[in-house]
Amino acid sequence: MKENSLPSEDTIGHHCGIAYIRLRKDPEYYTEKYADPYFLLNLVYLMLLRQRNRGQDAAGIATAFIPYHSRPDSEYLFKDKMISADPVVDLYKSVLDKDLTGKCIADERAGQVMIGHVLYSTMLSQVDYRYVHPIEKMDAWPTRRIAIAMNGNFANNKEQRDFMRSLGKAPTSLSDMETLAESFGHFLSLAHELLAGPGKSMDQISSDLDLVHVMRRVNRQLKGAYAIEGIVGNGDSFFCRDPFGIRPLFYAKTEEFVIAASEPSAIATTFSTLGLVNDDIQELPPGHIFIVK
Repeated sequence: MKENSLPSEDTIGHHCGIAYIRLRKDPEYYTEKYADPYFLLNLVYLMLLRQRNRGQDAAGIATAFIPYHSRPDSEYLFKDKMISADPVVDLYKSVLDKDLTGKCIADERAGQVMIGHVLYSTMLSQVDYRYVHPIEKMDAWPTRRIAIAMNGNFANNKEQRDFMRSLGKAPTSLSDMETLAESFGHFLSLAHELLAGPGKSMDQISSDLDLVHVMRRVNRQLKGAYAIEGIVGNGDSFFCRDPFGIRPLFYAKTEEFVIAASEPSAIATTFSTLGLVNDDIQELPPGHIFIVK
């Protein structure tokens, strides 16, 4: 990744917390072993709860089913958000509230990967659901669709918006996050177009999608500090860190999970009862990206 200058103090950004969990086995394995149909949701909730000191304005999660075509004619990538006085707890309660049929939103969130975010915004007077992470760049092609969340801010927000305008887009806010989602979407689209061709199946395009290359191109547009997590519609997911390592990011990998969070204590305390030890937790080096295909 390209090294960039440090962010200025007047940039519009966020000082937040992120959480990431990718299940490495089928969801049924965890339901049977841990007797919990909301196993993934409950773990992400605990990780966010233990990082809510990093953001009290809002909370959000995104969940994906892998492979996406296991759910034909159904949604496969979901977002849920909450703005309240206690957003992590209220978000969790909202997705578990049963309706009259006994079903709840969480019944549709039993996917294989989930990212979570707690928001502390420097745009306090403008916080609405539009700015709550994860933010999604929609597209009908799964390899061009992404939900993304970030702890960070950029010093070159104006330059990023100018870049979007040079492509013919029309950014309508000063949000770092919306610009980042647009940038990711743009370079994902370019990667998709380069991979697509006569006789190329969607599975081949998905398999060949190179998120390292995409992130390198995105990073050329960024000047600032960040820890980013994301889910691509095809099921690929990732977390990455700015070249200077200004924003913290820690991770662990076991036979059952890949985990990441802004604070190592959120990983340790959530997974200690599942066999994780402190030595399993590592700091993601600056300028690195961790990808789960």
